[in-house]
Amino acid sequence: MSAPVSKWRKAGMRVKAVNRFQSKQQETVQIAKDLINQIKQRAKFTSLVSYSLKALKELASNDEIIADLFEHGVVDALVAIKDAHPNNENLTIGINNLLSHLCVTNLHAELIAESLGDNLTKLTCDTVVSSVAEDTIASSLALVNKLTDSKTVCRALVERGTIMDTMATVLEAAASESVAAAASQTLSKIIDQEVDETGASVASFIAKGGVDHILHAVKTFSHQRMMVQAGMCVLSKLKDSQEARQELKKHNALPVMSEILYAYSSQPIIKQATVSIVNAISTVSDVEQSVSASLDASASVKQQADAISNLSALSAVEAHAAVVADGQTMEEVLSIMQPHLVKDEETKTFIDSSSPLLLTHGANLLSRTANCKEHSEKIVALGGAKVAGSIAKLAVDSGSKSEHDAEMSASGIRALDKMLTCDTVDAIVSEEMPVVEAALEAFPESAAVTQAALSFFSGVATQAPHKLSSSSVEKVVACIHKHSSDPLIVQSAVTYLLGAYQTDSSLCSQAFDTAHGVGACLQVLDALTPSNDLLTRASAASASTPSSSHAARGSLSVFEPEKSRNTGVSGGDDPEIISAVLAAANMLNTMKGMATVEQKAAISSMLVRASVAFPDSEKL
Repeated sequence: MSAPVSKWRKAGMRVKAVNRFQSKQQETVQIAKDLINQIKQRAKFTSLVSYSLKALKELASNDEIIADLFEHGVVDALVAIKDAHPNNENLTIGINNLLSHLCVTNLHAELIAESLGDNLTKLTCDTVVSSVAEDTIASSLALVNKLTDSKTVCRALVERGTIMDTMATVLEAAASESVAAAASQTLSKIIDQEVDETGASVASFIAKGGVDHILHAVKTFSHQRMMVQAGMCVLSKLKDSQEARQELKKHNALPVMSEILYAYSSQPIIKQATVSIVNAISTVSDVEQSVSASLDASASVKQQADAISNLSALSAVEAHAAVVADGQTMEEVLSIMQPHLVKDEETKTFIDSSSPLLLTHGANLLSRTANCKEHSEKIVALGGAKVAGSIAKLAVDSGSKSEHDAEMSASGIRALDKMLTCDTVDAIVSEEMPVVEAALEAFPESAAVTQAALSFFSGVATQAPHKLSSSSVEKVVACIHKHSSDPLIVQSAVTYLLGAYQTDSSLCSQAFDTAHGVGACLQVLDALTPSNDLLTRASAASASTPSSSHAARGSLSVFEPEKSRNTGVSGGDDPEIISAVLAAANMLNTMKGMATVEQKAAISSMLVRASVAFPDSEKL
């Protein structure tokens, strides 16, 4: 056994290590200083400055080096590059990326703005507007977003009178969801900073059609949650402006609000923002006008459908929903829908090509107004449950697998789900459960139908647990098999199954085993958890990237390409994925007695893999 190293030797080793680090640090700073000087002297040499931009970003690996870069005039060097190459978008991206990298804290943002001086607008707003390539615009927006974290910088940009107009221009021309979402996020942040004391910038944004541009972006990218959330949040913050409310009414925002409310009913941030907008731009008289428009005998079926859609959006406001749920009003609305519930016996077609649209909006209206037991009782008494069930069944019987038919069926099931709070729940379940199960079989790939059916099953388990059936349990397990990579569906399905197990463990266990539930949950873990190979590669990539104290700050995910959820590596920070994995693990733990020897080994392996993939989850 070797003799212990003396404390003096240890101290000497530490001193040498510190000296080596300081020497390396000084060498790095000198290289950076030389690069900055080279840029200032030879800014016109494209290859040289391109290399220098990348090198400086790599060298800026800690706060001390970053401070030295500022001291040696790195911002002036970047201005020199921009002046020498105003239209070179590759260099513009390099400048944006380096500045974003240097923008570690609000103090760094303010230092950059101070160093830029009169060039602040040139390297931010002007660059965003003048850029053509999407990558350049995205990198410019990323820089602006980081800089505006500082209230001081945000105020400076607002006082120059260009930042809000710039965002309006970007939104008008946005060709991608990521760019539109980034602009909307920046707008939201600027409004939150409350630096526009006079309101002039907001007024200018509205005058330049900003409200219409956001509405258009939301409609264009309505399937992109990030864009919808960013856009609706901005509109909800602008709604206090009379001019903004007028613009929303002028551009007929209600149909958009109606679509968003149903597409994102499970997203509380989007739902809250949308309801606040509807409340700001509508009154009870708007409800009455929409009812009148839907009852207009001279109106086309399409016009009636649009009126019902508006009525559905208006009903998101509690006071408006109470008006619609009133006996006479609801009876009139149901009377409009009745003729469209019957197809022609010979042609097997609807009486009008817009009938499916009218019925879909009508079912959405029923689920929107049946928001409490009192309203549900009124609607069911008028035959609303039968109408909702008929709508879901019509879509199933069509034999079509189209997205429109799936949405029509889902809308009917959502309405039925809301009516389960009434006293006649047993009758509704007995009559309509077969329809819901048939819809799952008819549209197995539809996330909308699956989510609506799962919500209905959960409602039955809560309101009428004695109606639990092995058939519904098997259908829910089948949903997990089919949608194992969709964390929201998995979570809903497992929540139902765990509740069913508590209600009748014997029935649930038998049905779960019959439907191969253990295999379904293992499929979820495999789909949502990174493989060992992916984890190894991600770890290696992370290790090869120089660490720095500011790297953890990261950038908004909107500026990164959206990664597929079932790759696993991108899911580490996604709470929806973690919750779904936890749910599947809990289900396996509950049903572990049914697993075969091979499955038990697979479960152990999968749980180890999940615990490595999601190290921050203590439960795993």
